[in-house]
Amino acid sequence: MTTEYNSIPTTMSIYRKGDHPLFGESITKVELEDDAGGIFFTIKQDPNEFGPGGVLRLDFDEVDQLIGAINYLKDVAALVEKEMEHYKHGF
Repeated sequence: MTTEYNSIPTTMSIYRKGDHPLFGESITKVELEDDAGGIFFTIKQDPNEFGPGGVLRLDFDEVDQLIGAINYLKDVAALVEKEMEHYKHGF
């Protein structure tokens, strides 16, 4: 009797082009987790040249609000950059 196996992806790696997808310095891993209280996901980074690394634990119902906050702050960052251009040119 042979044992049957299934497979399913539970981790995604996001990394800079040219970096190694398993152990490169730019890797951000998004992974499904379950602690018997329901499935959630983690976002993990190892310490690297960009910072100390760490782990975020998020429920899927937080994603829309998180993306909204990120997009809002992205717009604010664009405004700050535009303001800084004015200062560089002496306005």
